[in-house]
Amino acid sequence: MNNSVRDYLYLDIDRVRSIYAQSSGGLIESIRELQEEIDTHSKEHQAENEMLSKNILLGSSRIATQVLHDYLFTSVEKKLNEKIIEVSKDTISDIHSGTLFRISGKVEIDDIERMQHIMENYNDVYKYLLTVGMASEIQEKVWELEDQLKAATHKNKSKIKGHLESLSPEEISSTILREQRAGVSPLISETFRRVYGLLYKDIFEVKIVAEFDNNAVFRGILNKEHLREAPTIMYAKYGTRPSVNWTMIGQVTTVQKPKVIDAETNISQDEQDVTYTKQGSNLRDAIEKLYNPIAEIEEQLIRSAIRTIWIATPLAIYHETS
Repeated sequence: MNNSVRDYLYLDIDRVRSIYAQSSGGLIESIRELQEEIDTHSKEHQAENEMLSKNILLGSSRIATQVLHDYLFTSVEKKLNEKIIEVSKDTISDIHSGTLFRISGKVEIDDIERMQHIMENYNDVYKYLLTVGMASEIQEKVWELEDQLKAATHKNKSKIKGHLESLSPEEISSTILREQRAGVSPLISETFRRVYGLLYKDIFEVKIVAEFDNNAVFRGILNKEHLREAPTIMYAKYGTRPSVNWTMIGQVTTVQKPKVIDAETNISQDEQDVTYTKQGSNLRDAIEKLYNPIAEIEEQLIRSAIRTIWIATPLAIYHETS
């Protein structure tokens, strides 16, 4: 661990408390140890940090609570340091389901609810952004036509009025959209809404791409309640593809590798590894037959064709400042 300052973006304090309790021999003992650590820390720094010390001891404000949570996580991290694998080219093969890990790298934020909203409104947003980009040019044309309209004869006025109406934002953006063949088709938008909205509506995830391999990705499934800031504020600050590296500490739940298709049989390796046996049917079998096609669809939605993905429960996500 280095001496840089961490800006925590996500901290699953419930799991951190659980791990702390288990690693310290019980919740009561953990609370006692933590209080002793806080008391010691407070006494050492009381002179230079008196207000912060009081807040920590009182534990009555939101800031004090966050300070305690950050301090608690630091303690957990120290206790588990030997069990946390630092992801690298040399250690990646040692990471499997259940492994605690730490990885830093490029970030990809995926929010299904936000994406669904964007898909539903994409064409309207796209059209009006195009219109805004041409605003000054359109305004000049409007003024020119208005001057012509004042000087026009009765016969030409209807024609000029028609030109003015065609310069309305709706008409302009719709025309540009048709000419550029841009936007999202209703079929794609509706498919996304129905499939992802049904299966993954509340999913919010942060993916960290390994610096040594763009096809090695750690996909952290987050609980929005543990975000330090609202998702909209995060998007305003960082976008969905932040320019600075983030760090994730978590535990792997599943490892998904791309399927290898046999060129001769056209059967995936996963299918070749499974042996099926025919037995008597019952109600459970019938239910599974209904569920299996859905499971296959889910597999197509979440499995990447080129990336190896470690799905994980993040304990903390942060970025560092030197």
